[in-house]
Amino acid sequence: MQKRKVICRADGNSLIGFGHFFRVLAIAEMIKDEFDVFVAITSPEDFVRQQLSLNGVGLIELPYYDYSCFPHCTEELEFDMDSIVSGDEIVVLDGYLFGDAYRKNLKSKGCTIVYIDDVYAKYKYVDVIVNHSISASASRYFDTEAQVFAGPKYSLMRRKFLDAAKQTVTKSKFDTAFVCFGGADTEELAYKISSFMLLGCLLVKHIHVLNSSSYKGDIQKFY
Repeated sequence: MQKRKVICRADGNSLIGFGHFFRVLAIAEMIKDEFDVFVAITSPEDFVRQQLSLNGVGLIELPYYDYSCFPHCTEELEFDMDSIVSGDEIVVLDGYLFGDAYRKNLKSKGCTIVYIDDVYAKYKYVDVIVNHSISASASRYFDTEAQVFAGPKYSLMRRKFLDAAKQTVTKSKFDTAFVCFGGADTEELAYKISSFMLLGCLLVKHIHVLNSSSYKGDIQKFY
């Protein structure tokens, strides 16, 4: 029996960060055995290609979009999936620029739309909303006909983190900190927080900072 197709539409790069991309990658990991899963993304960087390949998830490459306005982009994305969808797909949207017109175009095709949200906007043309924030509540979505799944029990965690959470860890002292604000960390928050911890928290002896090859700050400042 042919698997139903799921297309996860999200953008991620070294300019805007990879948060949206990793959330849909987590979804893809969860469902790839039951569905034919692809990630659709504009101008994918090598890092994105590698992650999809490592996890056995298909790539749909979409035309370039200029994110130089980030983080103040307000212009909605033009519909870029007309030749991609036929109407029987489930489309997962994760991003702030997929406006009413974009979603309406998908619905007119016949697609089922799942929206990953964290801002409680008023969403038209959506079948399912997922908000996995710790304080998220379905009652805050009072102006939608979508089915809402809210709260941390719907967390979009990658398989390696879910497996690690099952392990029992016993620790008697806490003198080591782990700091991560995303691989790109465009605001250099990891450096700012690490510096503050070294100055103000005498209990912390070691700090491990996670960045990626997309980090554009001065990595030497951490040494």
